[in-house]
Amino acid sequence: MAKKTFIFTKLKNLVLLHFLVINCGCFQSADKDKAEILSTPSLKRVSEQALASSFFAAEKHKEEKWWKIFESPELDTLMEIAIANSPTLQLAESKIVGAQAAAKSVRSKLFPEISMNAADNWAYLSKYGFFRDFFPLPPTDPIPSKFNEIDLSLNFSYEIDFWGKNRKKLAGALGLAVSQQMEKEQTELILCEAVAFTYFEWQAHTAEKIVYENWVEAEKKLSHFFNSRYETGVDNTLPPLQQNQQLGAIEQKIIELEKKREIDIFFLKNLLGKTPDDSLILTFTPEDLTHKISIPENLGLDLLAQRPDLMAQIWKVAAAGEAIGVAKTEFYPNVNLAAMAGLSSLTFSHLFNWASRTGALSPAVHLPLFTGWQLEANLDQKVALYNEEVFSYNERLLKAAQQVAEEITTFISLEKQIEIQNDLVDLQKQSYEISSLRFEKGVDNYKPVLTSSQTLFSQEITAIYLKHAQILSTLRIIQSLGGGMQAQKLPPSLYP
Repeated sequence: MAKKTFIFTKLKNLVLLHFLVINCGCFQSADKDKAEILSTPSLKRVSEQALASSFFAAEKHKEEKWWKIFESPELDTLMEIAIANSPTLQLAESKIVGAQAAAKSVRSKLFPEISMNAADNWAYLSKYGFFRDFFPLPPTDPIPSKFNEIDLSLNFSYEIDFWGKNRKKLAGALGLAVSQQMEKEQTELILCEAVAFTYFEWQAHTAEKIVYENWVEAEKKLSHFFNSRYETGVDNTLPPLQQNQQLGAIEQKIIELEKKREIDIFFLKNLLGKTPDDSLILTFTPEDLTHKISIPENLGLDLLAQRPDLMAQIWKVAAAGEAIGVAKTEFYPNVNLAAMAGLSSLTFSHLFNWASRTGALSPAVHLPLFTGWQLEANLDQKVALYNEEVFSYNERLLKAAQQVAEEITTFISLEKQIEIQNDLVDLQKQSYEISSLRFEKGVDNYKPVLTSSQTLFSQEITAIYLKHAQILSTLRIIQSLGGGMQAQKLPPSLYP
């Protein structure tokens, strides 16, 4: 007896030593191979430059409907229609429901499983079969040729989560559900930005078309004026052929802009969930940014918590980290408890007698000793998947910081260019008025008038381009700052 106890103790110690040495080595290697998450880049200098501009203000309260900065009721209506009818958003919503259902399914493993079985097994035994022929009984008490066995039972099973495997699975599933919610927020942001972009493209093309139409009218008036002076003998030369060529080029430009406006309408209908034949009438409003753009006071730190694409990715990182924890628990003993209690009888009349009771208790412990390195490979795979998510997050974070810096710098530059361009337009208007007056008085010929007219309209078109670029830059800044999403809670496993 003492010898058996000694052998059992040695075997137990050997198994424990194997478990500690092999598993601890695997865990240390896995933790060492995990990629490092980048900290949020500093954007202090960019933030200071932005706040020094008259078009930026420190953010006090983030407007969820960020497009209201443009103060356009028509754009507000378009956004509401797009959000309500977009199939892309509906698909994203379905993915959220699926991820939440998956998390609930994983959560069920934290609780015992209880089930009930009811069975009525009727059987007829052959006279020459195993039971009746192989075990003959006296004729006075033979084995019955048929019987009916009735069973009622309650079954209980529970996996005792000593190592937190199921809790880690639940944390990972919840992380993926949050990630899907953030993906939906990103999809909505992209959709709304596309609606605003297309709407302002139509406005810019319309403004440009109006300028070219005014240009045509001005050219026609000048041509009529030149002809009348020639016919009355005031001038002895016909209007230059160059003017007619210029007029034809402008009219072609108007046709091209009309085509672009129709394409903008078709694209906007698609974003609104409409067909090309559906009616959509827009009202022209000159593009002008009068509302200040709000940016976070601590731009670098708030960038992560307010961008849905970064939040979606960091929650994927957290879920992948939980998957590593689950893979580690596979090395530990698995403890299960199963039990059964019920009633069993060959006759229904005796089924509910106390003597018909039956039961079982089956605790079980499973300890993997050698699996052909399957568990080690599974752990390495989870670490590799975690690293993929981390590298993807790091890449997105750096691009997000770069995007914010570039767009704010671009906006500030456009602000200065617009100010200079407005002055140029005013000066050119004065120059055109002076040239027209000198021509009417006979001081100069028609050439300075044509040159001033063409330059004026060119300057006005350049001003439209710059203002439109400023509007688009505003859209990109808003998108780079996460749109209207409020600051979200970060994964506690990564940011305790």
